[in-house]
Amino acid sequence: MALLEILLATLIAAHLMALDAVSMLGAATLATGPEVVQDPLRAMSADFTSDHSVLRILRDYNNDGLADMALASSDSCGNKTCSFTLFLQLESGGYVRAGEIGGLPWGYRIVGEKRGEAKWETCAASGEQVTFSSLRISRTSVTGGQSRTLHGVEADRACRWADKFTWEECDMARYLQTGACEWVSKTWP
Repeated sequence: MALLEILLATLIAAHLMALDAVSMLGAATLATGPEVVQDPLRAMSADFTSDHSVLRILRDYNNDGLADMALASSDSCGNKTCSFTLFLQLESGGYVRAGEIGGLPWGYRIVGEKRGEAKWETCAASGEQVTFSSLRISRTSVTGGQSRTLHGVEADRACRWADKFTWEECDMARYLQTGACEWVSKTWP
């Protein structure tokens, strides 16, 4: 009888340990969701070097009525395109690091689809060939990615956007020394 009680106690203890492990796993899964930060620039400052400037674009990228922030180091910019990290503002405060988008700060448009969701579209030209691309931006992430080649009238129609593109720049060396940015506004064209 004592052996049976020991075996039963061992099984119950193992079952409770398994439940604890599942509980911990669930908490870890929730804890490793999208990264939330209070200050996107401070969160990315380790990725920037002092000999470059930081580019920032503030606008509503996901059609939720909140001002989101895209940040890039000027050294990530090539032929009229940059690689930006997108931070989406949360209603509860802070920002979620949603993902990477390219092509900014010029030659893009955001098409709101429903509250909290939008499509980000861009065109890139090489000679006579124009590539039209789009991504989906939700409340917490950047997903998808479709592109196709456009020619002639179709490219002219799909990629004719009336917006003047504005962004701000900050000297990273100054930010690293003082902890503050003096943002300078830029426009194109």
